Amino acid sequence: MAARHAIAIDFGRRGLRAVRVDHQRGHRQVVREIVSTAIPGTLDRDDIEAAGRWLRACLDDADIGRGRATIAISREDLIIKRLTLPTTEAQELPEMTRLAMQRELAFNPDGAVIDFIPLSSDDTKTTVLAGAIPSEILDRIRAIAREAGLSVARISPRALGAAALVSPVPDASSPNQMLVDIAGERIEFVVIIDGLVHFARAGELPCTSDPSEIAAAVVTEARRTWMSFRMGSEDPVHRVSVMGDLAVVEAALEPLHDVLELPVEAITHHDLIDAGGRDMDGVWPLAGLLLADATGRPTIDFANPTKAPDLAARRRQLVLGVVGLLIVLLAGGFMLAQIRLARLDAAVDAARTRYNAGIPDRIRYKRDVLKLRHLELWQTVRPDWLAHLRRLAELEPDEDRIVLDRWTGTLDFGGVQYSKPRGATEGEWTVPYAMSIVLDGEANDRAMADRFRDVLVNGRRYIAQTTGPDGSAGRRLPFAFKLILTTEDQAPPETTTVVGRDGAEPKADPTEAGS
Repeated sequence: MAARHAIAIDFGRRGLRAVRVDHQRGHRQVVREIVSTAIPGTLDRDDIEAAGRWLRACLDDADIGRGRATIAISREDLIIKRLTLPTTEAQELPEMTRLAMQRELAFNPDGAVIDFIPLSSDDTKTTVLAGAIPSEILDRIRAIAREAGLSVARISPRALGAAALVSPVPDASSPNQMLVDIAGERIEFVVIIDGLVHFARAGELPCTSDPSEIAAAVVTEARRTWMSFRMGSEDPVHRVSVMGDLAVVEAALEPLHDVLELPVEAITHHDLIDAGGRDMDGVWPLAGLLLADATGRPTIDFANPTKAPDLAARRRQLVLGVVGLLIVLLAGGFMLAQIRLARLDAAVDAARTRYNAGIPDRIRYKRDVLKLRHLELWQTVRPDWLAHLRRLAELEPDEDRIVLDRWTGTLDFGGVQYSKPRGATEGEWTVPYAMSIVLDGEANDRAMADRFRDVLVNGRRYIAQTTGPDGSAGRRLPFAFKLILTTEDQAPPETTTVVGRDGAEPKADPTEAGS
């Protein structure tokens, strides 16, 4: 069987990169031609005809003929987001992705082309990687391709081509890694977790030919990217792979290792790509896009975005068939029925749109309510230590009978906890905490210390415990003691109970007689 040809093109702002390969068995591809050239300053890229003719001339010089081509899009021309959608139904994903992405766009959402690839799902939600690009950019790409005698097969982010190089087929067992792509006009970073793209970012490269200066910019952008990724993910990353100009890559390897504290390697070859000795430094992501096409790896394709299935098509066919038989006899009734049906369809579509549009708001509202309740419960634990100190001071008799040397209050706060038992519709909030007070003091005799302890216990507000055998003589009074008081009251009630000034047994606190 003859080899299948494939072309990938990256028509940037400052340069043109292209590659032609032959797909062979086992997903292998042989590189036949490579184009890497700067765009002349005399070329007006806004002139579609001139840009198309120049592109055709460059391809002809490299013996790259006409046909279908995959077009790579730089990260700066599009928006890529990782979204979690509250559905597991495949037919709902296109519409929900569109609605969610329109909220993130910095340009007019009505002119956006949106596509996505599913990443993962569980019982209630699906995570997707979505991309959006203005339709004007796609129209311009197609127009230039037509002038160059090309038809557009796919339009995909070049970052996904870089990802396909290290993970041709999504595999959860493959090591997590960060890709650093300096093969283009900008630096692009891609983080791959379990074989899937989880994060993508782009940065500027200086307009210089000095490898050390470019490498320094790469390290700076890598540090920013790593911090940005770590703010939203705790997934481990095992290594870093760098592709691009070999001189720049070699200058950046050691600094990247020092900054990221991860093994760093350069991509100079690929097991599935036979470069035939050609310099692949500038076209690795393009080869990756063609490899993804050969292996069937899911990718974002703005030329053929995923559309929601038409679930009502079969019903419409049946209705139209019946109406076709009745139209001769019931022409007037048919017209009325059609009007009624159109109104019902419009009402259903409007209701569905309102429902889908409200899903993110409902989720956000529920999250805000839980946050507010969490803060309210957190603020309920505010022990009034001064009130406890005043309470104990009121219980203390004359200094010639008892002296409190030290008072230590401790709060063991377990935080605000939320649990939802299996099968329950509402969760339960708990605020576990424990308060303890350690008293060190001296009394004129054991009896007076015991009376003081009895007042604390009889008040029913404290549970008093001794820490061990009473001590020997204190510094000021003959008998030293130590008590540990535990309580659930954040502030004690008003009281007038004290140890008898004349040494008599303590009386019950009248304010707590009924407790």
